[in-house]
Amino acid sequence: MARRVFLDVGGHTGESVSAALDQRWGFERIWTFEPTTRCVEILERIADDRLTVVPAGWWSSDAEMVIHDPGTLHASVDARASIAGEVERCRFVDAADWMAQNIAPGDQVWLKINIEGAEIEVLDRLLASGEIAKVTYLVVYFDIEMFGESDKAAAMRARLDKAGVPWREASTVLFGRTDTAKVNTWLAWTHGDRLKFARQKVEHLLRRRIFLVRKRLRALR
Repeated sequence: MARRVFLDVGGHTGESVSAALDQRWGFERIWTFEPTTRCVEILERIADDRLTVVPAGWWSSDAEMVIHDPGTLHASVDARASIAGEVERCRFVDAADWMAQNIAPGDQVWLKINIEGAEIEVLDRLLASGEIAKVTYLVVYFDIEMFGESDKAAAMRARLDKAGVPWREASTVLFGRTDTAKVNTWLAWTHGDRLKFARQKVEHLLRRRIFLVRKRLRALR
């Protein structure tokens, strides 16, 4: 029987699954993937019969790799993300294999990918395997651009478009004061609540405009 599924890849401390757990969205199964120990401990406190915490990240194969600055918002397998110099060896699972084993072709799948630069490797694997065809709604943070690799992000955007993947850039659908609010805005958009989405977008743009004006004024003092 087809299910409504939410996949949170890059769970951190539950900002996204806190939105997905809201009964109004009707998710029957929720998985959050988070490789770092301190975040997994927090996620397990909010797990229920719908939410499964997978203590692993997504990658193109089953592997163990070092996470730099584990537990932070910028935690990454890429050493260029490191600020504090702390590391943790973590487990990763093959994204396509996991999808093949756990997601049925008829499922409705909402997939959020926010994995600080590893998104290119994961998306490449999902595209090559064909498992990405199971995704109904995809939102992606192209954090690889923070490392000066905009060319990789541009190439992947083009591949997603060419493959007809129903995806959106995080910056175009995630609006709100908190990460949980942002995910709720995306979910509202995918559920046809265009009014809520438009309201959140306008409020976001106004806050952004005020922030930039205040920044310019401080610079002039």
